[in-house]
Amino acid sequence: MPKTIINRHNASHIRITAAVEGFRRAGIAHPAEPTTRPVSDFSKGQLEQLQSEPRLVVEFVEAPETDQADNEEGTVGPDSVGAKLKDMTVPDLKVIADAGNIPGYKSMDKPSLITAIEESRKAKEEA
Repeated sequence: MPKTIINRHNASHIRITAAVEGFRRAGIAHPAEPTTRPVSDFSKGQLEQLQSEPRLVVEFVEAPETDQADNEEGTVGPDSVGAKLKDMTVPDLKVIADAGNIPGYKSMDKPSLITAIEESRKAKEEA
């Protein structure tokens, strides 16, 4: 039975990170970088889909703070991506590492996972 996490704290936003760039769920192609959207953008059914999908890391959060490094179109500066990975749990990082085919991820600690994920993403961008 899929695990469903309910918005217990009535958070106003949901932060979604896909294990695979462009993974589609609830009618949206999700990036591998954490993306925050208002909860109101999704129906109850879509929220359940997102939360039960093992290739997505879904967190309910309060309204995101605006950062001067972010541009007006809502893209995130390169330093923000690393900070988001630092905020994730080891199991969440391992889901991303597994989907990214990172060898040896099962035995990695949090700093090693973050480094491996960042290096994998950088290599894919350069390819």
